[in-house]
Amino acid sequence: MPAPLAVNFTNLDMEGIAALLDGQSPAALFGRDVHVVAALHSTGWGQSTSDEAVLIVTEENDRYFWTGFLYTNGRFADANLGAVAAPWA
Repeated sequence: MPAPLAVNFTNLDMEGIAALLDGQSPAALFGRDVHVVAALHSTGWGQSTSDEAVLIVTEENDRYFWTGFLYTNGRFADANLGAVAAPWA
């Protein structure tokens, strides 16, 4: 990461993050038996600080886990996500 640290977390809710993912819910990426409790959108990744990421947090047996990390070079809004289907769509 370039100095100073450029990563920022946004206040997007699950619906806002789904909109970035071409209408696909972050929970749909993990199947029905995985309980996604949070998806955290962040900006400022990469050497140019123009990349984005979504961190996925799940819950199992009252314990929380960082389960997934979606990363894009550039912005999710610019990615061609229509060609990528959720595995449990």
